[in-house]
Amino acid sequence: MSGSLVSALGQLTSWRGDLQPGSFRGVPFFTDVAAGSGGRRQVVHEFPNYHQPYVEDLGRATRRFSITCFVVGNDYMAIRDALIDAVENFAEPGELVHPWMGRMSVCPGQMSYRESKELGGYCQFEIEFTKSAPNPAPFSGDDPIGQVLSSARIIAGIALAAYEQASLIINDPLFVLSQQEGLLGQLAGAFSALSNVSIAGCAGDIAALTATPSNDAATSSAVQAVFTTIGANVLAANTISITSTDPITGQPFIVPVRNDVSGGIAGFTTYGAGLPAITGTTPAALAQAQQQQAVVMLIQAQATITLAALYAQLDWPYADAADQAAAGLLTAIDAQADLAASMGLADLYRAWGAFRGVAMSALRTEAQALPSRTSYSVGDSFPSLVLANILYADPSRAGELADLNYVADPFFMPSAGLMLSP
Repeated sequence: MSGSLVSALGQLTSWRGDLQPGSFRGVPFFTDVAAGSGGRRQVVHEFPNYHQPYVEDLGRATRRFSITCFVVGNDYMAIRDALIDAVENFAEPGELVHPWMGRMSVCPGQMSYRESKELGGYCQFEIEFTKSAPNPAPFSGDDPIGQVLSSARIIAGIALAAYEQASLIINDPLFVLSQQEGLLGQLAGAFSALSNVSIAGCAGDIAALTATPSNDAATSSAVQAVFTTIGANVLAANTISITSTDPITGQPFIVPVRNDVSGGIAGFTTYGAGLPAITGTTPAALAQAQQQQAVVMLIQAQATITLAALYAQLDWPYADAADQAAAGLLTAIDAQADLAASMGLADLYRAWGAFRGVAMSALRTEAQALPSRTSYSVGDSFPSLVLANILYADPSRAGELADLNYVADPFFMPSAGLMLSP
């Protein structure tokens, strides 16, 4: 066979190398038949005595897929049951790996399957999928907080595995051991320097890691555990709001905190940004640079995940605060995705992309249900009790007005200031 013919045949069949094994929600299957539908949605308007219809375009039609797939093997029953569970028992979209079109987020529809004695060890499925997209309407969800927390647990595990993949200690512990000890010691020092006791009290937990940092799994798990503890402590301390009593009405009210509501966690999402870069192209320099990047990634990732979980559970006083938190968290998540990409950690990069959507949806859902800060002007100075009655027809909100405007004496409120939308 001539070389040109071999080359031509290779080009005709090279597409087979691009095919991917099929799966849905991680459950693998085999397939050799897949069909789809799409196109445009149109309404054809016809008019009396006019032979040219007017075609109104309503946008792209819903893209649907129908896959004929099968599971086979001695353990086919377990895989069969897992695939049935993946289709039936989840309300949210899942990832479909389409052999021809790659990865996509889809919602499963109708499903049928069959098996027989003649074809033992084999079950064939017909499954319909609809390609999903972000909801164009206001964000909604049955349990946005639960979704963030469950997603946080998943991505935390992926981040730990990524650190163990990037770390060099298991290969050459003596070479980079002192560097690891130094980086963890700096983290413990940063915790100790914070005034927030919820975080400073965990410094000893980090410092203990410097004694035995040669075990990557133990190190990564301990860092995760410390940040989980910190998040729980900050949440329990209710750092975002303090219940107080109005000195005039005697009514309790919520004081929006003016400072860092994360108790210092947000600062650790950029931990290591000030570390001097390790330059050089020698094997020693390259190893040190990689180890430093791995530790920084581990700390930043766990801080970002903890921050997202904390923000999702806090009771925000007004929409502006939740929106500001969402903007800061978005910056942190995007930075982590970029870092994962630069380190070649593909699984972690994809996980950050998915986590980003879940966290942003939860915070925006929260913000939509909250009042916004707006301005008032009443032309004169009144006590907070009177002003609350004027603005809200509710004197019990006097303390809220005093705190929003940072007044020292609630008997003398500014004639123009801030209030929450009714």
